[in-house]
Order: sequence, then structure tokens, then C-alpha cells
Amino acid sequence: MHRLTRLALVNTVLLVCVVSCAQSSGTGGASAGDQPVATFGDQVVTASQLKEMVGSRTMQLENQIFQQKVAAIEQYVFEKLLEAEAATKGMSSEEYFKAEVEGKIGEPTAEQIEQVLNQYRRQLPPDEEQARGQVVAYLKQQQQRELDTGLRKRLFDSAGMKILLDPPRAEVKVDAWNPSRGPADAPVTLMEFTDFQCPYCGRVQTTLDEVMKRYDGKVRHVFKQLPLDMHPQAKMAAMAGLCAQDQGKFWELHDWMFQNPAQINRETVEGAMAGLGADMELFAACLNDNRHMPNVMADLEQARSLGFNGTPAFLVNGRAITGAQPLESFVSLIEEELERKGITPPKPEAPAAPEG
Repeated sequence: MHRLTRLALVNTVLLVCVVSCAQSSGTGGASAGDQPVATFGDQVVTASQLKEMVGSRTMQLENQIFQQKVAAIEQYVFEKLLEAEAATKGMSSEEYFKAEVEGKIGEPTAEQIEQVLNQYRRQLPPDEEQARGQVVAYLKQQQQRELDTGLRKRLFDSAGMKILLDPPRAEVKVDAWNPSRGPADAPVTLMEFTDFQCPYCGRVQTTLDEVMKRYDGKVRHVFKQLPLDMHPQAKMAAMAGLCAQDQGKFWELHDWMFQNPAQINRETVEGAMAGLGADMELFAACLNDNRHMPNVMADLEQARSLGFNGTPAFLVNGRAITGAQPLESFVSLIEEELERKGITPPKPEAPAAPEG
């Protein structure tokens, strides 16, 4: 990021803070929720009323603002620490950065180049030399990002840098009908809004299984229904999942439906439940009378109030993640939440040594 851009970003954040503080101090001691945000005639609209009207629909915007603030703080602190570290070496910040990052970028190996060429062959130019040039540039940029991240982490850790801002959080209750796994009192609640016929939702399930394995006992995974209109069997599948929950077989049917999204219909779902040893009379009656449709619609309304219109979508202790994100996205938020509660995140298990 250009230095002037960084300074502008920092100044913007500081200005936001100043305005917020001025608004708070000008209320004559009124609580934040009682602050007037509009008047009409002799009536007043307060901040708490506005929050209730808007609900959590502004959460994504608030999250973007939070990320901008964090980025501005991190960049400001990084530049200060970089300057101090460089001074101990008798160097300028630019010279030290070049030595620690740019100067350590090596040439990619032939194996790395071939791997990326094979992976992205269709998106690369047909000319082999041009394609290789793009791959080499990409791999060097990747190295630079990793070296930059490593330098930042080292400097932040050595200075004990902590972000004290509290991130925006949505308050969504766990309802009695929501299936869950993991301890009810776990320090982190991972709430999933999903659709059994959504291909991206199916892909992220292995990531969620890895999360539950890595943070065993520290994460509670709560499942909420978000069937999309574009998927014809999604609402039936959502109800079937809750009917299976009535017989303690939700997660088994959950796995089958995510593995077979294109095959989902009433007949195949009943076949899957029969294979799980369910009471089929009870299961059929549950589906026939649409017993859980009100619960499905309640989950759906919660999702809409959060601004979740696509699947999958997640809340980690109320903090939003949207889309089928990689494991690292979940790890980052979960470990930050654990650290906020004074809990040291567990180290990932080392891969097993090859036999022989």
C-alpha cells in the first residue's frame, strides 16, 4: 500500500473515532441507546429503536468498517516497529524491508512451476513461455506475501501488539430445534446457515469436520436451515433434517444429503432414513404434516435479518463468514475468539510419518 494511502486510511479512522466520541459526549449523560437519531413533531426516534428496526442487516457493512480500522492500526504499528527494528541494524525502513522480504525471494523450483501450470492450464495463455512467465511471477508474489506476513507477525509478537477493538457481532439465539454438536458451553459457537442442495455447502463440510476435530471441546457447531428457492427440494430436505433430528439421526441424514444433493427427493430421503434404522411411520408422518416448516421458516427469517441471502453463511461467536471459505478463514477467527477468552488455541496435529 502506498504511504500516502496508508496515512489517509489512518486519518480516516482517527476522524471516525473523533466524531463518535463527540457524539457520545454531547448527549448530556444520556445512554447510547437513548440518543436521538431523528425527530418528527414532538416524537423522537432513539438509537436503540433504530437498532431494533435495522436489526443485524448492517452487520456486513459494520464488519467491513471494522476490518478497515484493523488494517489501518496494523499498518501504522508495523511501520513504527519496522522503523525501530531497522534503526538497531543501522538501516532505513526501506533497506530493512528489502533485506528481510524482497531480498529473500528465490526462484521457484521446476516442480512448483509444473504444479501450478497443470492446475491452472485452462486460465493461462496458450504460449508456453508466456504461461511459465506468469506462473513464475505468481509464485514470487506468493513468496513475498508469505515473507511479509512472517515479518509482520515477528514484529507484532515481539512487541506484544494486540488489537483492543471489539468486532461487530450479531446476536442470534440457538433455538430448541437447531441441531448441534460439541459442548453447549463451548467458548466458541460456530453457527452455520445452509442448504442441502447447495454444492458449495457440500464442499465446506470437510472443512467443518476438520474444525470440529482440531478444536474438539472448544467449538459448538449449530446448524440452521437456509433453503434457497432455486433448489426445488431444499425446503423438503430442511424439514427432513429436522424430522431426523426428532429421532436422533440428524447428522447421519445430514451427511447423506450433502453427499447426494442431486438425488434428494422424498423417496430417496425416506430410503436413506430406512437404511439408518429410523421409525419410518413417524418420519413419514412428520413430513406429511409439515411439522417443522415453521422452524425452517424461522431460521430463514433469521438469515435474512442478517443479510444472508446466499449459502453457506456462518457466524463465529456472532462474527460473519460468508461462502465456502478455506480452513484458514475459520481457524483465524476461532483462534482469535479463543485468545480473547484467555484460552490458548490447540496446535494442529502433526501429519503421520510415512510408513517404511
